[in-house]
Amino acid sequence: MTRPETSMTAASGPINVAFIGGYTRSGSTLLDRLLGELPGVQSVGELRHIWGMGFVENRLCGCGASFRDCRFWRAVVARAFGEMDIATAERRRDAEERLYRARYTPFLLRPSRLPAAQRDARAAFLESRARLFAAIAFVSGASTIVDSSKNPSYGLLLGATPGLAVCTLHLVRDSRATSYSWTRQKPDRRHHGRTDFFPRRPPLISGTWWAANNTLMELTERLGRMPHLRVRYEDLVAKPSTTIARIAQFAGIVDDPSPPLPQRRERGPAGEGSATLGVHHSIGGNPMRFEQGDIPLRADTEWQKAMSLPAKAIVTAVTWPLLVAYGYLGRRR
Repeated sequence: MTRPETSMTAASGPINVAFIGGYTRSGSTLLDRLLGELPGVQSVGELRHIWGMGFVENRLCGCGASFRDCRFWRAVVARAFGEMDIATAERRRDAEERLYRARYTPFLLRPSRLPAAQRDARAAFLESRARLFAAIAFVSGASTIVDSSKNPSYGLLLGATPGLAVCTLHLVRDSRATSYSWTRQKPDRRHHGRTDFFPRRPPLISGTWWAANNTLMELTERLGRMPHLRVRYEDLVAKPSTTIARIAQFAGIVDDPSPPLPQRRERGPAGEGSATLGVHHSIGGNPMRFEQGDIPLRADTEWQKAMSLPAKAIVTAVTWPLLVAYGYLGRRR
């Protein structure tokens, strides 16, 4: 990529970033989009995938245009990096994906102990993300950027990026619900006129990864330097106004504990609410990132009846300590 001459460091102070961490199928796309409706907030989806899903594969942005045709991302890329270079993007994608591996997470707290190749990848990450976030802030005019990449290692790297003030929203959902979601066939709109499907995972695999990711999130909270706020998916859909207000105050998005929120809370026969969503420029995530207008806010509880007892038992067995800690088993803390 050809870099522009100007520095991409924010001139008026650090850029406020709200990083959504945790495990997949936990409602991160919904939370990302709800926060993106707040004044002064730009949601960008799973920014960790910008090299692969964006530059290399040219997948659809949340606005419906392909990445290279999206006016927003074209302006961001031009300001941050200059011309697009697919070969460089492929190298950065491969280097970063190796850096995100779980075994490197503890070493990211002490970068001097990383292998030489990972130290170089870390340095490249910090430099490119500083430029990228500065460009996003400039093009969007937002004071806060929401990144729903979820990966714990990615979150640690964001926290070390110059020019960023990062806080973490640790989003959790009942492990049995996420595991059941991984057994269903879900469409993945990647390109115009083409629908692929997300891969499926057996309960033991998804339960193990749920436990691993959330354990790493707990580790980064205890050993890292970023402020953390735990958010339960079930609370988000049951009490969206209260939950978003709590997040907004924690993340420094607003000072008023009762800000105007993006959703209209409508009590119907089923006690459901709704949210009004506009156009978002998001990378990766759940297919609902393409939805616009009024959408219902309700918990997906299909797993409670449809998930088999053996599958529930397997997932509960491998995740029960955190299920207790998060209030899904026994008395909630």
